[in-house]
Amino acid sequence: MCSIRAILGFADAVRAITGGAGVDVVLNSLSGEAMENSIAVLKPFGRFLELGKRDFYQNRRIHLRPLRQNVSYFAIDVDQLPLQRPDLAQALLAEAAEALAEGTIRPLAHRVFPFAEIDDAFRLMQASGHVGKLVLVPRGNAAVRLPPPTAQPLSSDGVYLVTGGSTASGSRRRAGWCNRAPDHWRFWAGAAPTHRVRPSASPS
Repeated sequence: MCSIRAILGFADAVRAITGGAGVDVVLNSLSGEAMENSIAVLKPFGRFLELGKRDFYQNRRIHLRPLRQNVSYFAIDVDQLPLQRPDLAQALLAEAAEALAEGTIRPLAHRVFPFAEIDDAFRLMQASGHVGKLVLVPRGNAAVRLPPPTAQPLSSDGVYLVTGGSTASGSRRRAGWCNRAPDHWRFWAGAAPTHRVRPSASPS
């Protein structure tokens, strides 16, 4: 295992380990210069599997010279799989779950924190003191305390403007507000202000 924290050094380390030959497949989640160094360690006819998204969203250019040796570049956006091919996504997830249950494959290196220790998890991540993934689980939450909701009384002589909320759920909310204080609300639907909303006989 080579550390990627030394961005300019890990590619040389890979070449040294492989006797200068490089590798057949790179499964990449790095970006920028580190990503290009990852392409450079491929053997001829190697395959580069890009899982990262930063370079895609930034529309970043890459140098194509490493691809001249019949290297294949595959852009993989896993989020699109259940949207575009849901049946395949379900089958792959079931296959992975079965392999995990049987011990054929093992989870990535990770460290588990309960929700109550979320501050410790973020501090560890900020200090780059972890290996693999940090996982937050909803157990041991006794120390988690949510503040009570703050009361926000409405002024009896105020007028309150609500913008948007033209959907069905928004209409129900408007009706409920007007039933309680019909003279204090004004609504803006987008194009022009609406007339006063009449209270509903039976709000839902």
